[in-house]
Amino acid sequence: MTKGSLLFVDDEQAILRALLRIFRDSEYQIHLASSGQEGLEILERNPVDLVISDMRMPVMNGQQFLSEVKERYPNVTRLILSGYSDEKETFQAVLAGTAKLYMLKPWDNDKLRATLEQIFHFKKTLENRNLLERIEKMEKLPTLPTLYHELCSLMDKEADIKEIAAKIEQDQVIALRMLRMANSALYGIQTNSVQQAISFLGLTVTKNVVLSCSVFNDMKSDKKLAGFVQSLWDHAVLSNRIMLELSKTLLRKKLKDDYSSVGIVHDIGKIALLNQFGASYIEMIEEAEKNAKTLMELEKDRYGFSHQEMGGYLLNWWNLPYSFVEAALFYHEPMQESIINREGLCLLHIADHYSWQSLRHGCVASLEENVFAKLQIEEKDCEQVVEKILAEKK
Repeated sequence: MTKGSLLFVDDEQAILRALLRIFRDSEYQIHLASSGQEGLEILERNPVDLVISDMRMPVMNGQQFLSEVKERYPNVTRLILSGYSDEKETFQAVLAGTAKLYMLKPWDNDKLRATLEQIFHFKKTLENRNLLERIEKMEKLPTLPTLYHELCSLMDKEADIKEIAAKIEQDQVIALRMLRMANSALYGIQTNSVQQAISFLGLTVTKNVVLSCSVFNDMKSDKKLAGFVQSLWDHAVLSNRIMLELSKTLLRKKLKDDYSSVGIVHDIGKIALLNQFGASYIEMIEEAEKNAKTLMELEKDRYGFSHQEMGGYLLNWWNLPYSFVEAALFYHEPMQESIINREGLCLLHIADHYSWQSLRHGCVASLEENVFAKLQIEEKDCEQVVEKILAEKK
């Protein structure tokens, strides 16, 4: 029995031969195509789990091919394997949902094999029958906001910031929240212009602030839950800020764009469960604070799945990049073997812990001991970074 079926699409025969050599003795069924059209013909005749395509191809380029795959075969996972010169275009394709993930040529054979293994592990986790059956019975499953779709479309067309700002300003609640976030001590600018806020935060962060705001705002109608919803929003913003600062100060580098705002959406599973179960879910959180069992254990006992699985399911269902799905699924388990971006997960894990701790909230989860060694940083240095952020916040 095969692990799954792979389709590699590249107009260079040498690349296809190299990929075939890597996976010839694997348990995957392999298909090769030298053009997008040939790839579509193979998909018509064969069940395929994962498509890995080059970007720069004649007649039908990778963006056009993967868009067709997304339209015709939405359950097929799409990955880009392309050159450094195409990185900007490739990243835009991931943000637009055309592909879930990208890797750059020249690739490392072991890393490529490991990445595909990890993707199939994700699929198995998210397609677990028990998880699907239980989630699909929920009555208030959030949908991807219309405004988010519209922003993706504008960014895909490379619209200017003025046009994007005008679209956001049509929703005064979200526009105001964006301004508050940009003007907060955590981000440190002074502006009453949505356009300036977008310029400062960047398009990737802006888009995911809109996503998160839309889901959070769905909860505002219930005043009993408003306080807890606000604490979740404060936690999301602070987690993201801590994660960015830890990377900049201690690792001496800027997080990649596809990971720069995962802190804003990593806890979205809790919002979905709060939306579904209301005050009883808050009671469960309070029970976890006094109980020997963790919140995740209590969630699985009662619902059959955890808020991490809920968040990963939603972000995957909404066709967001794997970086977001992975963040939601594993931010409490950063040493899990199937993780692709371990460095980013370790930073998010630390940021989540210190964010809840600084907010003096009972949701604080314990830290994995190995994260500091993995990042080659000291716990005391992380604490100093957090203290500095909180001092600026006051």
